[in-house]
Amino acid sequence: MSTDSSRATVSAYLDGQQQAFKAVDQWIRTELNIGFPGLSADVDDLCQTVHGKLIATLRQGTFRHESSLKTFVARVTRYSAVDHIRKTYRDPLWSSILEPDVAVMEGNPYQSLASLERGQLLRQILMLSSRECKELWHMAFVDQLGYVDIGRRLSISPGTVKSRMSRCRQRLSTLLRRFSGRRTGTDH
Repeated sequence: MSTDSSRATVSAYLDGQQQAFKAVDQWIRTELNIGFPGLSADVDDLCQTVHGKLIATLRQGTFRHESSLKTFVARVTRYSAVDHIRKTYRDPLWSSILEPDVAVMEGNPYQSLASLERGQLLRQILMLSSRECKELWHMAFVDQLGYVDIGRRLSISPGTVKSRMSRCRQRLSTLLRRFSGRRTGTDH
């Protein structure tokens, strides 16, 4: 994309022209889907975040057209995705689950390796889990809420909470079997 074409696209994007918006949105989605496939449940939210950052940056005039607009969009998208991942794993639930067990780490080296592999496996599974499951697990394990309280928070019945938690456990179990099978070379 030439500098003139890039400037025209920036202008059209900031003016809210649909064709320019769709082009930029497609660049963002492509970057997220290729570079961060584990964030598929969060793509829409991340797209909005990236659009917000792009609009703010482009309005300030800090994009100097030294690279193509597409390259600039890809960079902003990658940085936003990495920020999202960091924020997710700073959550107390994920850090408590993903931190290696220090007592195990000081013991048998085979147990240490198993503990580290377990943490890697859980990270992969959490990345692939739906937002709904992540929210339910957070409320259940971090906030330590029961089905009734979770239901109140989500404006749904306790029975619905229970069935959603059951579906999340089934998905977790399926992902665990799939990743465990990959790791050991067998299908369980």
